Amino acid sequence: TKSWKFIIEVPYSNVCGVGVKENFNQILPILSIISPSTLEEVTDDNYQLSIGKEEELVARFLKAFDDRTIDRMSVTTKDGTDIDVSFEPIINVDQCRKYIYNCIQKYAPDLPKNKIYELSFTKFLYRRVRFFEKHYYRGNQTIKRLGSIAMQQMINEAKSLTQINFQDSHYPRVYLV
Repeated sequence: TKSWKFIIEVPYSNVCGVGVKENFNQILPILSIISPSTLEEVTDDNYQLSIGKEEELVARFLKAFDDRTIDRMSVTTKDGTDIDVSFEPIINVDQCRKYIYNCIQKYAPDLPKNKIYELSFTKFLYRRVRFFEKHYYRGNQTIKRLGSIAMQQMINEAKSLTQINFQDSHYPRVYLV
């Protein structure tokens, strides 16, 4: 038989100076007594963000936002052919992670440092960056800085949605009209 592996995320705060292992020992003494030799801290190195199609798309447009190419506009050639804005996929998964982690660090530093928030932020951002695949953005020839304006708004929305606390009834509600 194969033994099970449980991963328990124990929140901690850098402000209090309490590490994961110390917090783990305080909050879950029974589990730490059962298997103290198998404690493992979940970090960006040993449990990295999984990069699939959605995360790659987020990273692709974060890269374009970072290097300011996101503000390019569609052009029409002399023969009347429209050349829409497009960006090459990022093949390297470590590079994808770098752009996502840098975005969180730069624009959402107050989010708790754990995998749940990291994944939620990325998923909320994915739902928004799909806009950049649509014709309204790709064929844009009139609105200057459309890409950076939209991306900044998308990051703010993803950050806000990630921080919603559903434990009480005082969370913001969005109504589509």
